[in-house]
Amino acid sequence: MTDQTVKFQPFSSTINAGFWQHLGAKKLDELRLSEKPIPIFGRFEGNVHHQSSTLTPSRVFVDQSSFPDTNPDSKDDDPCPPMLSKREFLLHGTLVNANTQESFKKLDKQALMKSAGDQIWNDIQSGAVLRDPQRLARFLLLTFAELKRHRHIYLFGFPA
Repeated sequence: MTDQTVKFQPFSSTINAGFWQHLGAKKLDELRLSEKPIPIFGRFEGNVHHQSSTLTPSRVFVDQSSFPDTNPDSKDDDPCPPMLSKREFLLHGTLVNANTQESFKKLDKQALMKSAGDQIWNDIQSGAVLRDPQRLARFLLLTFAELKRHRHIYLFGFPA
């Protein structure tokens, strides 16, 4: 008899180099010294079997298309998510980019995670998840991008 136990796999995260390039340009042109949270999108890809019979882990992926302003059909009040493949699912996320490594370390990570969890709860109470069930899967991305040295520090958070 096969084991019927439900097993959970933690998220793995991947950031494409194009994400850092777009974030750097956005920081110089728009954000400047602002550390306010901005909405972004991510893509979740489940386990994939390749022809070599190896199983790739599930992962959350962000790249330059994760920013709503990279899609020409996007509007400020209605950001347009990136195109998805058949194996991908959209995730709504929040990006907080710190200006210094010290401010990155001092970010109140618990409060930010609670805020992301509160967004999920508010979407449940308002009925927004009935129109867009993908709002149940949110993520938080905290970053510090040292543009001169091309050094990046980041933390992903997945509220449950």
